[in-house]
Amino acid sequence: NRLILNKHKEGALQANRLILNKHKEGALQANRLILNKRKEGALQANRLILNKRKEGALQANRLILNKHKEGALQANRLILNKPKEGALQANCLILNKHKEGALQ
Repeated sequence: NRLILNKHKEGALQANRLILNKHKEGALQANRLILNKRKEGALQANRLILNKRKEGALQANRLILNKHKEGALQANRLILNKPKEGALQANCLILNKHKEGALQ
């Protein structure tokens, strides 16, 4: 009887141990999956934030460059217009002088 009872008890304990180990492994795997998911989610979120910052920085750069380009173009236009204006004024003076001379 004792032998039979001990065998049963040992068998039952081993079965219990196996079941507990299975549960523990399952729980650990589930934890690992959850942690990995969170890590992936966090990494994705980070990537999105970094990309947004990069895009924002690129847009800011583009705006600054465009402003500079516009400013440079305007400055160029003024410089180009100035000689033209100066030339026109000089022409008017010359024409007026000729006209006056001719009238006289």
